[in-house]
Amino acid sequence: MNYYERHLGDYARDTKWLTTYQHGVYTLLLDWYYTNERAIPVDLIYRIVAARSGPEKRATDEVIASFFDVTKQAGFAHNKRADLDLAKYECKREANSLKAKKRWDAAAVPPAMPGQCPEDAIPVTSNQTPVTSRKAKTPVVPKGDSEAEVVRSTYNRLLPKCQQATVLNDKRLKRIKTATRLARHVCEGQGWEYEPAEFWEAYFAECSRDPWMRGEVPNPKNPAWVQNIDVLLAEDRFAWVMDKAIASMRAGE
Repeated sequence: MNYYERHLGDYARDTKWLTTYQHGVYTLLLDWYYTNERAIPVDLIYRIVAARSGPEKRATDEVIASFFDVTKQAGFAHNKRADLDLAKYECKREANSLKAKKRWDAAAVPPAMPGQCPEDAIPVTSNQTPVTSRKAKTPVVPKGDSEAEVVRSTYNRLLPKCQQATVLNDKRLKRIKTATRLARHVCEGQGWEYEPAEFWEAYFAECSRDPWMRGEVPNPKNPAWVQNIDVLLAEDRFAWVMDKAIASMRAGE
């Protein structure tokens, strides 16, 4: 990863007590984290920041204690924001890879000859059926058929005052798929096995602890508005709730 966002306001708020030396330590550690796309092995920390003297090592230890977690995975220092950024980056990389594959697959289909229907131009082997031009229907996931259904049913059960999710259309399925992919990556990065039913039970349980997220706070500008699953899975809010959900699952070990 050759680039990462540095949120200046958040950084200034969280690091205002650091010395000039510690600012350099934190920056070098984050640069290594994003460049190598993984948590930092604890035995490399002093080498990465060139901490040689006792005061330099003590200053480095303060940075690690304040901004990294060495309990999630033995022998590694994890940074919460970096883990989340890397998970998002991996999700986008996978999505781009799938898009590229689709483009290559489409390019491999020979063009139709004059007077020939497009579906007739695609070779059909003995174990394939001809491609038809039927209009695709809006996908609705039947109960119990997918991970998306786990998300939908758990949301409906734990948040009854929110707008119930009855249909999983294209837009909602895409949002759920992004959220589940991100949850899987973050759990794996923190050494936690992602199990859909357990994770989404913890996630929506966290949502139910907040009056606004559980649908009990009306919108004064739009009285007809009701809290819904799309809002609760929005990327910025999802990251915050997900972190609490994983902490909750760990506490129940």
